[in-house]
Amino acid sequence: MPQNNDAALAQRLFELVRQDHRLKGWDVAFQPALLKLRIEGPNRWVHAIDRARLSGDLEEYAEEIVDESEGRPTRGIIILPSGIEEVPAYLLDHEETFWPPTMPVKEPGKPTHFMNPSDVYRRVRLIDENIYVFVPDNRDPDAVLEQHRARIRDWLKKHPR
Repeated sequence: MPQNNDAALAQRLFELVRQDHRLKGWDVAFQPALLKLRIEGPNRWVHAIDRARLSGDLEEYAEEIVDESEGRPTRGIIILPSGIEEVPAYLLDHEETFWPPTMPVKEPGKPTHFMNPSDVYRRVRLIDENIYVFVPDNRDPDAVLEQHRARIRDWLKKHPR
């Protein structure tokens, strides 16, 4: 539970973020027990409030939060051996994810097998394209992106938003 002073400062930060004209029409909620802001516009986003930043300039901190929410990618893709697929929006907040995102079906008479370490994918942001790309966790992300950059751009041209 946050201290009283932290809660009051976080409440003031929430008011500053909510009043920003760039978030007009967006739902901004404050979760005081968790010290989190939930911002819902074209995409859902949760910002964990940094307690150390509460003692500084709240207006500057609120501006940074809004700037960060504006520049966040609203789309993600995953590079699979079989090709490129779009990632569901609810997975964009995750730094790492398992693929496929559903639990495997247990077949009768076979042992239960859940996830392999090779099923873990790490999120990387492509700044020029403003998308998230999920790459295999056991590979170097820069090398994977360089290897697949042409495929990613072709896929984006075929699947514009």
